Amino acid sequence: MPDALSPRLQLIGLPDPSSDGPTLAARDEAHIISDALDHPVGSPPLEDIVKVGEQVAIVTSDISRPMPTERVLPSVLQRLLSAGIKPEDITVIFGLGIHRGHTLEEQRSLLGECADSGILFADSNPDNVMYLGHTAAGTPVNATRAVVAADRIVCMGNVEYHYFSGYSGGYKALLPGICDAETVAHNHRMMTDAAARAGILEGNPVRRDIDSVGDILPADFLINVVLDSSRKITFCATGHPIEAHRRAAKELDTRNRVVIERRGDLVVAGAGGHPKDMNLYQAQKALEFALDFARPGAPILLIAACPEGYGNETMGRWLTDAHDPDHLLERLQEQFELGGHKAAMIARAVKRNPVWIATQMGTDLAIGAFLVPIPTFGEHLTLPPEILDRVEGSGDSDGPIYVLPNAASLLASIDE
Repeated sequence: MPDALSPRLQLIGLPDPSSDGPTLAARDEAHIISDALDHPVGSPPLEDIVKVGEQVAIVTSDISRPMPTERVLPSVLQRLLSAGIKPEDITVIFGLGIHRGHTLEEQRSLLGECADSGILFADSNPDNVMYLGHTAAGTPVNATRAVVAADRIVCMGNVEYHYFSGYSGGYKALLPGICDAETVAHNHRMMTDAAARAGILEGNPVRRDIDSVGDILPADFLINVVLDSSRKITFCATGHPIEAHRRAAKELDTRNRVVIERRGDLVVAGAGGHPKDMNLYQAQKALEFALDFARPGAPILLIAACPEGYGNETMGRWLTDAHDPDHLLERLQEQFELGGHKAAMIARAVKRNPVWIATQMGTDLAIGAFLVPIPTFGEHLTLPPEILDRVEGSGDSDGPIYVLPNAASLLASIDE
């Protein structure tokens, strides 16, 4: 970075948990989880809900999410076992939504030591679902039979900003988590509504539809965590699936909602590392949040490894078929298709801001997504001259340059 631009740099990272004071800094994750399980929100404790002999399904995130299941699950299992539930009556279901399935090795890594505790575990199965009815918005709820058949449903997940459902977590464990593509498509097509935005719950049609799945397939208990930049648990809320989720979302806002005075002349946005940059399908979220930090027309540099390339067959097909970004946006209006919606969101981004990408996925794939690849990736990142020319030659030459190592975890609010 040229010396002349250095005074304009603003590094915006996730807060350091130690800044909350010595009490929080001294508490380990197990204590945070245990305390939350002792004090559920709007619900009796988990061990008072389950009964001996019941089948319990624990739905948690797949490998594309940073949810530290391996560190939360031991405390949850302890409560269930103390209530008389046998290990063989507990099944952990990884909610895939429309994502790829896991290998056995990946499943075991997500479970950690709990993989050898005698519990059962499996991916959600879009080919073995049961139709349960329609939500008020008309979404058919086709859910994995193994979860529907359980006597009790426990949902786990992490809460972070989501670019059209407001926040992750809560009933997202069930919808889209354990539902088939038909269900997910009906829900996600509402993403084009103006109220379907990050950090918005009230009036958000996507989130309202997600939460209404509880009227059809109610969860009995929720465990949601908030993470810092190193995936350490800094907060945990448990209890009622809606009330506990809202409590965790409120906590996230106190930590990750950033007030800025003006949008930047350049945004350097890190996707946040694995699993958030395992493919472009996931890394697109970082680009979406980076847009809020950038003035229209300002360059954005996305840093995302994407070793799996696009990561979604439909997304790749849409990008390959597109002549230009407008083609993708027009296609989305004519025909909503899961995976294609991600391609269209990239198209919307590049029409507002030129986007460069530092990546491992290959030059042809980057260009095919209407992104400009740069030749460096890693610790020593050099800004291309064309980016520097745009920043130095911008009409507002003293505008900020934002560096966001974890762009997908931050939500910008303009101080107006």
